[in-house]
Amino acid sequence: MEDKPDNVLTKKWFPQRDILSVDAGVPMLGFPLLYDQPRNIDNLVDAGMAISLDVMTVTETEIFESVNTLINDKKYSSNA
Repeated sequence: MEDKPDNVLTKKWFPQRDILSVDAGVPMLGFPLLYDQPRNIDNLVDAGMAISLDVMTVTETEIFESVNTLINDKKYSSNA
């Protein structure tokens, strides 16, 4: 990926058991699409480590508010 910001990590494959943000306690914004992704993100939401949004219906406002929540809500920052 050209001009990738330093804080963006890209790989061809991320094994599920080694999800980096979970290991590091970094909250996630998830867009589950297929197979076991909805269950996996639901588990992270239940653990207070993620917010899940529907990629087919999400609005710009929902993305903004969700990112703002992940950054500023102590519920999520306490996991970091």
